[in-house]
Amino acid sequence: FSFEVKDESGNVVLSITSQNGINPDYQATINDYVFAELEIDFSSILEEGKRAKIVAAYDIFFLDKEGNTATVSDTFTVRLLIPAELRDIEDLRIAHLASDNTPEDMKATREGDYLVFTTTHFSVYSILKVSDCPSYAWLLWIVIILLVVVIVLAVLLVLQYKKNNPKAENVEEAKVVEVEEEVQEEVVVEAPVVKVKKIKRRLLNKLMVAPLQTKENYNEMKNYLLSYGASVKMTNSFEIFKCEEIVAKLGIGGKQIKVFLAMDPKDLEGTKYKFKDYSDKKRYLAIPVLVKVRSARSLKYFKELVDQMMKSLNVAKLESYENHDYVTDLIPNGESILGNMKLPAAVMVDSITIKDISEELPDNLIDSIYTVNYEALEEEAVEANVYLDTLCKHFENGDVITFDVLKAKNVVREGNVIRVKARGTLDKKFTIYAEEFDEKALKMLLSANCTPVRVVRPIKENVVVETPEVNEVPENKE
Repeated sequence: FSFEVKDESGNVVLSITSQNGINPDYQATINDYVFAELEIDFSSILEEGKRAKIVAAYDIFFLDKEGNTATVSDTFTVRLLIPAELRDIEDLRIAHLASDNTPEDMKATREGDYLVFTTTHFSVYSILKVSDCPSYAWLLWIVIILLVVVIVLAVLLVLQYKKNNPKAENVEEAKVVEVEEEVQEEVVVEAPVVKVKKIKRRLLNKLMVAPLQTKENYNEMKNYLLSYGASVKMTNSFEIFKCEEIVAKLGIGGKQIKVFLAMDPKDLEGTKYKFKDYSDKKRYLAIPVLVKVRSARSLKYFKELVDQMMKSLNVAKLESYENHDYVTDLIPNGESILGNMKLPAAVMVDSITIKDISEELPDNLIDSIYTVNYEALEEEAVEANVYLDTLCKHFENGDVITFDVLKAKNVVREGNVIRVKARGTLDKKFTIYAEEFDEKALKMLLSANCTPVRVVRPIKENVVVETPEVNEVPENKE
């Protein structure tokens, strides 16, 4: 089964051949994709002495009869037309970037004006221009030669001086030594500065640690665009909304939500709307109007602009659309909290023990995690100790753990508030609600990208916090 996409001139820009066959009613689709300005390391897929640069990128996917993105499973051969301006480049390759920007070489071959590769899934694929890294070996040789010339001249001058002034031989020997030491000092090359790789602050992570008002504005804006039946896809830097073609691209800057809209800037000139025209930028040709939302008024103006845009595109609102509360999905996890502190990426791990805790982690992290308010207890507060290795034994990635869940699984039998303590190995990523977190346990949770949530209860008079002997499990000394 083969699928083709042609341009206005009838040229085949994309050809996809399915090995075993998929639904023939599906329609292959290709859209230009704009990458954020990221520093991506392609060295893992390149030969030594080579470098690569993204010169084009495409989002390739299938649509079903209703225009929705279709999920396909097969082995596909893809033929991608090389843009005319890139056909003179000798070394072009195809790469796929994972969610963490790790590149994968698709082992594409060149057949005339096409790049051909095999894949089992569709996503964003990039065309890379591969070239040789600049060499500075010749400059080093010039420096060495000049130094040799200087040393030779200095020695000749000293010998001539000694010949003409034999009585000053001892003094001149000292000067020769000084000249040689000065020349050697010039040869010293400073060690290169090692740039520490920081935790990447992706869009989702930035939203997680944004102020509540910013989250609520984002929630309103996303629901409003989805109420028109838009499809949505989140990348590292933007959230992209499409109604067949791209209609909006949403990002965050500080306390502001920034959104690019598919509107003509000329239509907004002289109106009450504040916007910035990006039509002179190639990557924003389809969405040239930038507006920023921070206040209730700017949110109201955003909705008015979306209504105007959708009307011009002949897109109607869905008859029945239920808003989703995206604010509740934005509880900060370890990566967002530690990334906001600009800590090195090395502090984030998949598995951790107490001895693995990084010295880069600051103390008093309890003030950085998300807090929820619960009702005060009607009885004395009695702590139940829960250990991280016990949680890993009873729960899986993505689980949400509360006091009631712990009691239902008989992990906790006594007490009415939780204290999380460090012990053993933490190798799961879950959400844990607790009144207290020991400092080492909290550092382990954040480093493993778990989501710790602190439960705060009002303090009633005459309430005493107790810890029952039954929960005092000795800490593993390993």
